[in-house]
Amino acid sequence: MADEIYQISNDRLRVSLERLSGTFTSIQDSAGVEYLWQGDQAYWPRRAPICFPICGSLRDDKGYTRDGRELRMVRHGFAKTSVFEVAEHTASTMAFRLKDNADTFRQYPFHFEFYAKYALDGNRIGVTFEVRNTGDTAMPFFVGGHPGFNVPLLPGERFDDYFLEFERPETVSVPSPYGDTGLADLSRTRPLLQGGNVLPLSHELFRDGALQLEGLSSRRVTLKSASNPHGVMVEYPDFPVLLIWSSENGGSFVALEPWVGVTTAAQEDDIIDHKRYVQYAAPGEDRSYHFSITIS
Repeated sequence: MADEIYQISNDRLRVSLERLSGTFTSIQDSAGVEYLWQGDQAYWPRRAPICFPICGSLRDDKGYTRDGRELRMVRHGFAKTSVFEVAEHTASTMAFRLKDNADTFRQYPFHFEFYAKYALDGNRIGVTFEVRNTGDTAMPFFVGGHPGFNVPLLPGERFDDYFLEFERPETVSVPSPYGDTGLADLSRTRPLLQGGNVLPLSHELFRDGALQLEGLSSRRVTLKSASNPHGVMVEYPDFPVLLIWSSENGGSFVALEPWVGVTTAAQEDDIIDHKRYVQYAAPGEDRSYHFSITIS
């Protein structure tokens, strides 16, 4: 069944996953603390969807390859609503597989296998996305993770007790949204970090939606609390872009999203091959992208 829950665990963590979107449904430590956002229709119904074969939005939900083939996909692509197959399941590892089918081919005219792989090592969860081109032409794509984490983690805390600590000092500005289209406006940016490595969290921070961070020197970021020792570190060595997001209406979560790709900018055309961070898999080629989640 698509809603069947699978578990991997060790003496530090118990992780639940499902075939729908091939992703997490729960991340708990040995004390039973739940780290993963559990979804709420009032704020955000999902938990940790996978972005594939696009990250973010296309203009009017469509785009084109350089040879004129049309792509039609809603924000973040179809992986988040697809039912994956189980490729592997052991006590501490899980692998899901998604193959192209008639429905995906109508949206994205390429043949592929996509794997989402998970492995426990102590208090760390390794996540690998593997893209395999099973067709006979070069395949453009984008890929990313979208895990949401509970903020606050413990009763009696506030959202504002939490902050993000980057590996290194950063100076970065983020683009503004282009109306309510899901596109980014590269002509309007606002500073986010100016030589610091700590970003205090507040609901006001997300008044304009997600924060799209590019050009970071840091390869990891940690969600921390001023009032307890629990935290979540996300390391993203293979991902050039980090999205930070919470719902504009004050949801009790923060999503930390490693992406290879960005949402379409208002200033860009609709040719997928022209977009920043576009990836290609040659016929028969596998491409892999890794990030990890460490619980403390």
